Amino acid sequence: MKSCPAATRTLGAILFGMKNKCCVDLSVCIQLWMALLLACSATGITKEDGKICRSLDVRNNVQALQRLRGCRVVEGFVRVVLIDRANETDYEEFTFPELHEITDYLLVYRVTGLTSLGRLFPNLTVIRGNSLFVDYALVVYEMFDLKVRKHFIDALLSNGEIAVCSVIKSGSVSDCCRYTDRF
Repeated sequence: MKSCPAATRTLGAILFGMKNKCCVDLSVCIQLWMALLLACSATGITKEDGKICRSLDVRNNVQALQRLRGCRVVEGFVRVVLIDRANETDYEEFTFPELHEITDYLLVYRVTGLTSLGRLFPNLTVIRGNSLFVDYALVVYEMFDLKVRKHFIDALLSNGEIAVCSVIKSGSVSDCCRYTDRF
């Protein structure tokens, strides 16, 4: 009889009640995989539960923001861009307090009517910057209705820089302000 490594025999004996057998039937592996998937979905780890979302590109209309509902973590980027036919009241129903983390970057570009990122993402605590938009983890560009609040930016980034460009309608910011400090 062919001899198996002790670690393999022990694992087989523990998991499958096997004695002195090295191989496991393919159907057993499939059953274990299905059980693992079932356990993950029951604990809220899978995407279907809406807790962990993939990259989101929200564009052209405010209603597209609904795709962020229920996301606790976005593994990737969030782009909110080119929403040009909106006013401040269109955003009243949208707030995402469950979103705490974005692993790549947040880009907000030419979104009319949006006055507060802090109201949209009140509990966003970190933008990791694992993958950057150019060199930036947070880009706010041509946001003429937005009121910049420093407390929204505090302690947000773990990598990358911040670019805030042309954000104040009648204020002092006219070109890009590049924040190189990590807050």
